[in-house]
Amino acid sequence: MSIEQIIKALDVEISRLQQAKSLLNYGGAATASGGVKKGLRIMTAATRAKIAAAQRRRWARVKAQKKK
Repeated sequence: MSIEQIIKALDVEISRLQQAKSLLNYGGAATASGGVKKGLRIMTAATRAKIAAAQRRRWARVKAQKKK
């Protein structure tokens, strides 16, 4: 085996190992370019407003019961 063939085989093995590492690190969300990190889930402004309103109603209910 020539040095060039050994280097080519090593490059192939390194690429395979990097793909396996990406799969382990990112839970299967890997691509050919090395992987995609899982990002934060993004809520729309309308969804945040709905959640905030629901929480305000909960707080109001708790405060009302504390006054009794």
